[in-house]
Amino acid sequence: MNNSQGLEYDVAEIFRRNISEYKRTHRLSYEQSKAVSAIMDCRTPALGGVLKACADCKRWEFHYKACKNRHCPKCGAFEKAQWLEAQKVWLLPIHYYQVVFTIDHVFNLLVSFNTELIYNLLIDVAAQLLKEFGQKYLGGEIGFTMVLHTWGQTMQEHLHLHFIITGGALVSSPTGYRWQAPL
Repeated sequence: MNNSQGLEYDVAEIFRRNISEYKRTHRLSYEQSKAVSAIMDCRTPALGGVLKACADCKRWEFHYKACKNRHCPKCGAFEKAQWLEAQKVWLLPIHYYQVVFTIDHVFNLLVSFNTELIYNLLIDVAAQLLKEFGQKYLGGEIGFTMVLHTWGQTMQEHLHLHFIITGGALVSSPTGYRWQAPL
């Protein structure tokens, strides 16, 4: 971004100028500290560099290495956008919905002693519930994919599942299968 004096600033430069002062009054988690360090080091001598030769003109170019941290606006955002674009080939031309299943935080201690059992129970119950919903309300099989998260955004224990669900169901009929969109 450019300010009125024509000076260029980026997130890394803002961190370099202000992080020490910020840390005097605020505590950064381990993950936050790693992200801040990665962003400040991204494309600087701190990470080293690569010397590349152009195949056509044989000219040499030097590039500093990227941090590849997903929070870095210089590289994480671009790589995320590339990945998202590549995933579009798998999308059906239908609506999708996100549904989140979670358990109350009072069960966190129980989860810590029975991790595999509780994870499997939550996944199995949520998947069964979605399958029954598809049969009862759409008359067929809905499609879904799921991601298990064990922590929340602020890095506190927070067991939950994110489901991406098809906006409709595949219904069996005498002539084969047909798509049933929600009413």
